[in-house]
Amino acid sequence: VLLILQRSFGCPSVRTDIPKYCRQSVADTQNYGDDVNAGYLLRPSQFSLLGLDEDEFHKPRTKEFIRDVFETCGYDTQSCNFDMMFESLSDHNGMVGIEKMRDA
Repeated sequence: VLLILQRSFGCPSVRTDIPKYCRQSVADTQNYGDDVNAGYLLRPSQFSLLGLDEDEFHKPRTKEFIRDVFETCGYDTQSCNFDMMFESLSDHNGMVGIEKMRDA
């Protein structure tokens, strides 16, 4: 007689059944599935030494913020190409991420 049980044992390692806190804390030991993997720990990004996460480059930003970042990096943003690129890439709120703008 073959008996198949669909029963869960123990607590899952990635917790999707409880909400994540708004602020991250080292005291919270729950795994919400957004922890970095071993590859990231062995080879962190070049920006991690500056305290920047990869998520910072994907967050939507205003046109003034994007212009300031690119001018600080040495790009000429006074041309109409910057304005046209920003308008074509921006979302319905008029914002775009740094990564998206850089790749364009």
